[in-house]
Amino acid sequence: MNMTEGFKKILTYPILAGSYVHGLRSQIKELNGKVQESLRTIDILSGMETCTSDDETGNQYNTKVLAVEAIYAKYMNLATWGCQLAQRIIGHRKALVMPYGVKSQLSDKAIAENYEAVEEKNFIDRVLDYNNFNEGKEDTLCKYAELEGQMLVEMKWDKKGDGISGLPKIMRRSWYDMKYEVIPTEDDPDEIATIEWEGGAQKLIAGTDKFVFVAFNDVDFIGMPVMAYILMECEGLAKALSGWRKPNKYFAKWTPFFKAESWDEAKSIMEWIKSVGWKIGQGAAGRGMDMVGPGTGPADTLYSEIKTNAQIISGATGIPVHYLGFADVLSNRAAATELTEPMEVIALTDMVKWRGFYEQVFDMAIKMRNKELNGELRTGTIKPKLAPVSDRQFGRLVKFWLEARKSGLVSKELFVEQIPDINAREELKRLNSQKLESLFGPVAQDEEFYQMLEEMRNK
Repeated sequence: MNMTEGFKKILTYPILAGSYVHGLRSQIKELNGKVQESLRTIDILSGMETCTSDDETGNQYNTKVLAVEAIYAKYMNLATWGCQLAQRIIGHRKALVMPYGVKSQLSDKAIAENYEAVEEKNFIDRVLDYNNFNEGKEDTLCKYAELEGQMLVEMKWDKKGDGISGLPKIMRRSWYDMKYEVIPTEDDPDEIATIEWEGGAQKLIAGTDKFVFVAFNDVDFIGMPVMAYILMECEGLAKALSGWRKPNKYFAKWTPFFKAESWDEAKSIMEWIKSVGWKIGQGAAGRGMDMVGPGTGPADTLYSEIKTNAQIISGATGIPVHYLGFADVLSNRAAATELTEPMEVIALTDMVKWRGFYEQVFDMAIKMRNKELNGELRTGTIKPKLAPVSDRQFGRLVKFWLEARKSGLVSKELFVEQIPDINAREELKRLNSQKLESLFGPVAQDEEFYQMLEEMRNK
């Protein structure tokens, strides 16, 4: 019987066939490992060493697909290493960028033109409420931007809306699921021409497009998550922590060592220990006994690796090491305070992109409303209010802005605008109303009287 006939006979028995295939796979895997190791040896000898999937010295996540898949797995606690750090980093970063969520306010253009944009602001507030931006939608968009390095939303008009009138529905489109590609125009590499994905493409036409896109750490509209740059360090830190625990396990179990003058005597002692079932704490007699255990060298090396990886992660993300749970790395409280400054800088950098993103969303919503309801609301009159929060900022508010206002160096409007989560225009209007009421009594509550005084002041 030749080899072909023997193979056919094996396939007639499922159990034998399964075992045969499994054996072949094991042999192929073993041979592949030997080939890879041989190639790596050749590269080392020739001075052209390259990174392989089993080589921890290089970047194992050198494509966006690999990086994003690894980040998702770690964030969802499905990876072997680095899950806790990934969840902590992404949680801190999205909380820093949007601590108060997204709110609407008058744009600089509207303020300069003294245009109150009441209808525009009411409409945008309804859009935000309808799309659950008051219940955490902005937090969700920020989270997925941290996971994927970019954010794409599609806006469609919903005729029912909130029951008052139709409103645009804002829907997130996942790069992880769609693998969409943003194509620039031929004339301007910074302007989007089309957004393509498997099974469809959308050509963006000025004034009628329904997509809004933003990318972070991007090159040619390909965004990269911050986590992608520190995946190896997160895994290294987690592995070092696991390795650090192993010496601690043995430190807690010191081993008794009985000294003997000869191998025969040592053998008899071992036989006696086994026969009586001797344990630590029981009495024993002999020529001498020491308690031995591993040295602290490996533990010190692992701690150094943990500390180094934590510092690298902190530098890449802008999150201080004590926020990551490694407070003992800091030398003093002053160092901890100063380390919050880069965190604020990075948060403000991301906020600039998010402001541009939401300005496009607001303008597109108004354009869709004008088209569907034959309205004449003005675009460019409403902008998002995103305010970072930290002890340093509140300290700056008290130490600088309050003193500058007392000295008359800045206007009341500018001072109130520095207070987080405050609508400066509405607050100033209430303050003016209180002053008028104190001067003119209840008549100051009349809207026509208030408008007359406003017009006189403007003139």
